[in-house]
Amino acid sequence: PEPEQEGGGATLTEVQGAGKERKVTETVPMVLDWMAGSQSLGRAVGKDMMYIGYDVQQDVFAGTERRWVKNEVLDLAVTSPQALLTDVKRVVRKRLGKPAGSKVRVRVVLLGMSPCCKTFSKADSSNTKKGHNYRIHKGKVGKNRPPKDNWSEKGKAAHRADHMVQQGIRVAEWFAQEQGTKFYMENPVGSLRKRPYMQQWVKSKRVVQREVDYCAYSHYYMKTTNIWTNMSKWRQEGQTGTGKCEGRCSAGCTGGTGRWEHIYKLSQGSWQSVQGRGRKAKKNMMPLLLQEELLAQALKETELME
Repeated sequence: PEPEQEGGGATLTEVQGAGKERKVTETVPMVLDWMAGSQSLGRAVGKDMMYIGYDVQQDVFAGTERRWVKNEVLDLAVTSPQALLTDVKRVVRKRLGKPAGSKVRVRVVLLGMSPCCKTFSKADSSNTKKGHNYRIHKGKVGKNRPPKDNWSEKGKAAHRADHMVQQGIRVAEWFAQEQGTKFYMENPVGSLRKRPYMQQWVKSKRVVQREVDYCAYSHYYMKTTNIWTNMSKWRQEGQTGTGKCEGRCSAGCTGGTGRWEHIYKLSQGSWQSVQGRGRKAKKNMMPLLLQEELLAQALKETELME
């Protein structure tokens, strides 16, 4: 049977052997979305692969597609990579119409990770005078952007965000080790790249850190973003050929001063942002062109491994 969800893959179950038909279990190739949000990564996945999005919220409105989508729900803060894989197999069995407990094999080709950026925001430093900040930004201590404290609501939120990112690192490295999975983690340029655990991750050479402008990938906003990935051969391209705005993106134009200006702005008043239903999803989502670029690289590197 066909999967219930767009972008799902099917698996062949019958082959000829010694004059008789016999059942075999073939591997289901898939893309896994950790903290999926509105499942924007799912739009990049073709029908020859299965896509599964996980998040704490099941029903989310996808702004670009103008429809509600359903995520698989798990507490990602505590779910081990092994438990996540077990649940992935459960979902695969369900979509393929297989009975509970039946054997399935999956291959996670690409793992996408989009941790919440609220406490890592570049704008957080502007709230320090009002006490509305999540992290320390000044002095020697502020160099590494630690949580502001251990007891306030915002300090605790920053600690939770640090934990979630480190949990994502554990999940990514386990899948890379066990299945040769290619992965990426994205977050807008801000405090996350300053955190010691992220700097150590890069120093380990298990990942590379890249920087892109989302506007170069046909996004509504410029939104300069860091990408951490184990696809070291990936070179950012987008519409400009460099993955950066370059004053040539599709989201801006030359203004009256002769300078390049973006139509929509993240940090300005609401009148300068995208309007209408799903505007929050449009603000937070990764652009499709970037996701397609990363998935194409993952498929290329996976093919070279085999």
